[in-house]
Amino acid sequence: MPSEVLLGCLKITASPVATLKLCQLSAAFGVVWLMMVLPTPVLMVALAYDTLRRRSELVSLRMGDIHRLGSGASIYLRSGKTDQEGMGAWLQVSSTTLRAIDDWLEAAHISDGLLFQGIKGSCTLTGKLYCGQIGRIFKRLARSAQLPASIVAKVSGHSLRVGAAQDLLVSGASLPQIMVKGGWTKVDTVIRYVEKFGAPVC
Repeated sequence: MPSEVLLGCLKITASPVATLKLCQLSAAFGVVWLMMVLPTPVLMVALAYDTLRRRSELVSLRMGDIHRLGSGASIYLRSGKTDQEGMGAWLQVSSTTLRAIDDWLEAAHISDGLLFQGIKGSCTLTGKLYCGQIGRIFKRLARSAQLPASIVAKVSGHSLRVGAAQDLLVSGASLPQIMVKGGWTKVDTVIRYVEKFGAPVC
């Protein structure tokens, strides 16, 4: 992840047209926690950016499938939208994201089951988080960061996935590398995300 993540800022995009900056996330995280919208927004943002994975794939990740590798880790994705043969895939995560995972597991006092779990009532875990909630979570983060309403309206559950793909392109990654990272099988889909970002596609 880029160094700016450590400073509380993260690039997100709502469409292939422009990359937006969702700043002041540190403050937004506290607001979201108090409102019990998401138990671990820090982890949600970090993992979505690290892996470029779809909402349905993020909420399917399990704690028992985390394999630690030095200061980082890999998480095994058991199945995905384009994984027709059910082979699964290992997703690499940074040391920053691994720390967010550990902080969440310690705070929630959980060691098994799905990694992402919602909170109901007085801090009662629901056992799972539905993929439809991710877009609302990102929008609430954007509002808490006091971004203009016109920007908040464009934020979606795919914002970090597309923004990370654009950042990879700018950093020199090839189109095949980006496709593997995000689990894309159609070239035209990825090109739509990155073609207007001002970097050559190869």
